[in-house]
Amino acid sequence: MIRTSLLAAALLALIVAAAPAMAAPTKGAQLPAFTLNLLQHRFGDQTYAPTRVPSGYRYSRWQKVNDNLVLTFKERTSTDSFRFEVSKLAPAAPCDGGGAFHRIIQADGNKIYYGGDKGYWKAWRCVVSPKTKTRYVLTVLSNGKLSDIALARASASGKRFAKP
Repeated sequence: MIRTSLLAAALLALIVAAAPAMAAPTKGAQLPAFTLNLLQHRFGDQTYAPTRVPSGYRYSRWQKVNDNLVLTFKERTSTDSFRFEVSKLAPAAPCDGGGAFHRIIQADGNKIYYGGDKGYWKAWRCVVSPKTKTRYVLTVLSNGKLSDIALARASASGKRFAKP
């Protein structure tokens, strides 16, 4: 009886000690844990998500569009929304889109390119996966009321959530 309770106590201590490590990969993601876990399995190394979104916006849905991960966030009080897209960047392609930007915004220590394209305003930055060395573009697009700074902050907050 004493042996069983000691074993149970040891198991409980192990679970409690491991809980922060198990929770860490989702910390800060502006997505439900279930959704993030699903994306980690479907997109692997390409799993990036914003850790900050503009006030009043929340996660709505995800999609796979032309091998890109697309996360949609909607405003709670209106129909306004924005997209956070993760796409692979060709090895020789410049991050600045060949000069297709209006200006550069410095946000959270990141160089964010900002410009317009087909009725959308977008802010983007490039990242390199520490695991595969693949280059990705983290783009935030909106045709609504979000400012250039709001888009830049969401792009700058993009973080890798791929499982190790």
